Amino acid sequence: MPSDLLLLTMTGAKVACACDVRASSELVKRLGTGSYLAIVRGRPGATGRYAISLRLRRPTTVGVRIAPTGQGRAVTVAATVSPKAGGRFTFELQRFDALSGWQFSRASRRTAVAGKARLVIPPAQGRWRIRARYTGSLGASPSTGGWVLIPAR
Repeated sequence: MPSDLLLLTMTGAKVACACDVRASSELVKRLGTGSYLAIVRGRPGATGRYAISLRLRRPTTVGVRIAPTGQGRAVTVAATVSPKAGGRFTFELQRFDALSGWQFSRASRRTAVAGKARLVIPPAQGRWRIRARYTGSLGASPSTGGWVLIPAR
């Protein structure tokens, strides 16, 4: 059924619109806490059925911990998502450059098992920092931990 899907706040402000599409309308939007109005408007002469679904996900927080290390040894970085959930983590590693500040070095993906994932970083010269992003799952929302400095190795 060709239709328009409009999402409004309770005060009537437009949040999103899947309007003027040729086939079925779909709207995916991350919303804050509150009440919203979903309006399905059929086009002139159109008939058919429609369904509206809502996905609620638990809020999450990410923690990043660096295992103690000795001089010249690899560093183990552990990320945890709370509450525990499956899904994936992306670790983002940055190196400090005295002229231009923090620079992206690489990203590594790891699967979360019982809400935890680990990454081993080989020894390297300079100042480094890392953070972990939990990409979310059907039941748990995405979240990002803060930057953690990696001790000199």
